[in-house]
Amino acid sequence: MKHLVSISIGPVQGFIAAGRRPGDLFAGSQLLQDLARRAAEELENQAELIFPHSSEAAASNKLLAVTESDPRELTENLRQHLHERLLGEWEDLLKRVTPGINQLNLNLELAKGQLAHFLEFYAAWYPVSDDLSDYGDARQKVEALLASRKILRDFAPLDQHDAGVFKSSLDPSWAAILKHPEQPEKDQEVKVRPSNGEAPVPLRIKENEHLDAISLLKRIYGAATLGAVPTTRIFARRSIEPNTPLNAERDKNDPEKQPYFAVLVADGDKMGQLIANKKTPSEHRELSRQLAGFAKKAKDAISDYGGMAVYAGGDDLLAFLPVTGAVSCAREIYDIFHDEVGNNLSAGIAVAHYRQPLSITLDAARAAEREAKKERNSLAITLQTRSGSPTTVTGHWDTYTDWDAMLTAYKNRELPRGLAYELQKLALEWKGSPVLTQRALRKEVERILRQKGVASAWLSGQLDKIEEDTGFLAELSKRMLLTRFFTSIKEEQRAGSHN
Repeated sequence: MKHLVSISIGPVQGFIAAGRRPGDLFAGSQLLQDLARRAAEELENQAELIFPHSSEAAASNKLLAVTESDPRELTENLRQHLHERLLGEWEDLLKRVTPGINQLNLNLELAKGQLAHFLEFYAAWYPVSDDLSDYGDARQKVEALLASRKILRDFAPLDQHDAGVFKSSLDPSWAAILKHPEQPEKDQEVKVRPSNGEAPVPLRIKENEHLDAISLLKRIYGAATLGAVPTTRIFARRSIEPNTPLNAERDKNDPEKQPYFAVLVADGDKMGQLIANKKTPSEHRELSRQLAGFAKKAKDAISDYGGMAVYAGGDDLLAFLPVTGAVSCAREIYDIFHDEVGNNLSAGIAVAHYRQPLSITLDAARAAEREAKKERNSLAITLQTRSGSPTTVTGHWDTYTDWDAMLTAYKNRELPRGLAYELQKLALEWKGSPVLTQRALRKEVERILRQKGVASAWLSGQLDKIEEDTGFLAELSKRMLLTRFFTSIKEEQRAGSHN
């Protein structure tokens, strides 16, 4: 008898997000993708893979396959294989630490216990006919079973014997296995030998940074397999200096000309419905191919804009970008997704100071994505400056078609420094007035532009929209505020010769 087997490997979002720097997030993402590929490779030997369509394309934590083997034995062996793989990865990585792992004074027994309890592996199976004619119904049943299994997750406690032990700096649910007492001398700094044979990479453990086994695994894994990863400061600098290398250094007390960077989060709309509409294994495999094609092209596009894709698996995406290209990159990713998958995509962008805690910036990006999801097929942008309240703009993708034109207008100093604020104030005053008409509002905007000597072809093209849409001016002023910020030109330079 054949069975349709559905498997979920985790944790995902929480594991990836637990980090202080992009390198931690990137390493977490790559480590999970490596486990997913290993799982897909094992399944290919004993089952017929459906999603992903091949082990080489495995990037998501979700697997679907048809097997003639005992599904209980198959999934239990797979779970055990992944646990052994994780522990084996840990042992191999420790050997790459130089001058020696003993220098870190680790609690290795506790580390193994944490790693053994870390991996979340859920599986469900449902019988299916030999010719798979009932595949559509079986897939719905097996996914319902898997969802129920996740609700009944295991809560077996781990006695960490952590009385008087620091909690992990990155995930307080775990006890720290490492307490770094003091910063070593430069020639004794703990480093990791990369797998590509290049010079050892500093592990960069701060004096007050207490790490659990999972967090340390990500830190060493990142240094060993990824080498140097751009910091948030590097992404901020690339807005002005696009070719800034990964290892570029600058005195920490030397202020950046433009200290803000962007985080992009994107997710396909109504993907559950899209998947449910696929009634045969071949249709699901084709969807897997389409998603794999999207992930590859999206990564390339992000790299072209000077950014880095932290995670691109299935229809989910997380990336770091310089602020100047963030919106254009998001639009290109939307176009890629629409072309490759034939579906819509919603995204959120958070712009924040590179010194802001990364967890706060990630939360802001996800909150922006949720705002975009309310309308669907939309992009939401939130700007978090170091003073003042955040500014957020949300709109369908077609409302951002003139973004580059706005950038050009500010870069060419066609727009006065205070114009956006003046238009925002006007929009608020008009909203509460029972007298002013849309036509009168347009005339007032034209008067302001004449008074300030504004000769912007782009802004002149927006006047008809002000008269047609009651809320357009308010949204326009907010988009102008964001665009002005994205130009990376200092505040006093933006004003040009205008008042």
